[in-house]
Amino acid sequence: MEPLESAGLGRVALVALLFLVRLVRFGDGIQRRFYFQPFNLYVDLPLVPDLVRFAHSTFPLWKFSLVMVGALVGIVVMAVASYKALACAERFLSDLGNVTGVAIFTALFYVVSWAIPRDPYYSDLYYGGFASSIVPRLKHETTFLLNVYGYTRIEPRPSPTPKNGSCARTPILRS
Repeated sequence: MEPLESAGLGRVALVALLFLVRLVRFGDGIQRRFYFQPFNLYVDLPLVPDLVRFAHSTFPLWKFSLVMVGALVGIVVMAVASYKALACAERFLSDLGNVTGVAIFTALFYVVSWAIPRDPYYSDLYYGGFASSIVPRLKHETTFLLNVYGYTRIEPRPSPTPKNGSCARTPILRS
């Protein structure tokens, strides 16, 4: 495989990751704002077809068609724009002088952002001077999905039996 092809595949993978992160963050925002609970891919993602069905039943056909075409065009435009932006960043950062400038600017921004006061309600959205990472959130989703589908091994705890004495303090109900 040529380096250009592998770079293109890497950018496609990064665009897919960007879309996954946006999906999770968008879901988190809606769930916390309106339902006061965390977003969960396993539980909430299957409800998307119901959202489309609801839109189809409430909008006239021309509006529904316009919204669907607009949404699809928007997704394609965002994917292409993300791919091109990553290619531009790759070209820009291939020069060591540019890397140094970006590192200095990033460090300066990090120091300045510490001085900006933030509402304590949103403190979990920040890590130091930057936004919090998506890694813990994706790790939580992955662990949840692995547990749901039974791919993790959980050691069974011994059941309470009179042999191991754990039932000694259990009250016995008699009718």
